[in-house]
Formats: sequence, C-alpha cells, structure tokens
Amino acid sequence: MDKIERLAEYPSEEEIKVVIAGYQVWTEELKTRISSLREEIEDLERGMRIAAEYERDARLLVREPEIVYNSEAREKRQWKCRSEMLRALSQLEKQRVRIRRIYLAYMTLPLEEYQILHALYEEHIPWRRIPQHLSISKQTAVKRRNEAIRHLREKLPGEERKENSHRCEWDFPWRGTNLNMTSGGC
Repeated sequence: MDKIERLAEYPSEEEIKVVIAGYQVWTEELKTRISSLREEIEDLERGMRIAAEYERDARLLVREPEIVYNSEAREKRQWKCRSEMLRALSQLEKQRVRIRRIYLAYMTLPLEEYQILHALYEEHIPWRRIPQHLSISKQTAVKRRNEAIRHLREKLPGEERKENSHRCEWDFPWRGTNLNMTSGGC
C-alpha cells in the first residue's frame, strides 16, 4: 500500500509528510491518471455509440435472435465497464482534492510553524539539525512541530469533518481502487 493511500480525515504526521514532500509529484501523477481515465471513458462511449448504430442497422437487415442476444450481452458488459471506470475516476478526484486540501492547510500555517514543517519535509533536514537550522531550542522546535500538526488538522475544511465523520469509507476514498491502472482494464 502506498503511503498516500493511508490518508485519513485527521492526517498523522507521516501522512502530512507524504503530502508536503511529494505534493508536486502526486498532483501531476493524479492529473495524468485522471486525464488518461477520462480519455478511456470517452473512447469506450464512442465505441458504444458506433456499435449501437451498427447493430441497429444490422437488426434491420437480419432478424437473428442470436445477434440480438450477443449485442445485448456486449452492451451490458460495456455499461458495467463504464460504470467501474466512472467510479475509479470519482475516487481519483477525491484523492486529488484531499491532497490539495492538506497542502493548502500546510501553506496557510503561521510562518514559524510552516518553517519547521518545510525544513523537515521539503528540505529534508534531519530532526537533530532543525533547532540549529532555525536558530531555536530543541524544546521550541518540538513545540512548534506539534503546534503545526495540530493547526494543520484544524485548518482542514470543517464541512468535510462534519459531513463525513460517520463514513468510514471516506477516510480512504481510493481504497480498493487499482491506482496503477493501465489501458484496457475492462
């Protein structure tokens, strides 16, 4: 399981670290995957329209029950595939929004708190060097990091916490989705 897949409503420091350290990479990857999935859905829908037109014309010429049965079965499989693809697209969109919200909360932290998370997760400065890097005591560094994590969690949009507090599956909107999807998955 990818680290990013473990995001929960109130992210842990590890989860925050994953989003902060890899925000650009994650957003670009998700953008690419969403775009690719949208193209696959459009291709499938285009194929479905073409097949429906062809079958309509074929039914006028040949009245074989086997042709009708086969076309109905194929159409049913295509609709199921389309439905699965739309569900995967929705899950990827939720993941993208969740990552963006965590990162926005990080970007709007008070400067001193932002600096400590930035040094730890974007600059990858070891914890033992943080007090020296920021010219503060070790106790102050610990306090600021803890405050930064607490404030970041508080900054997450309130309507999500209230709206989804009872929904376990929201905590992991992409659980059960193959995020390494390739073309022709259906």
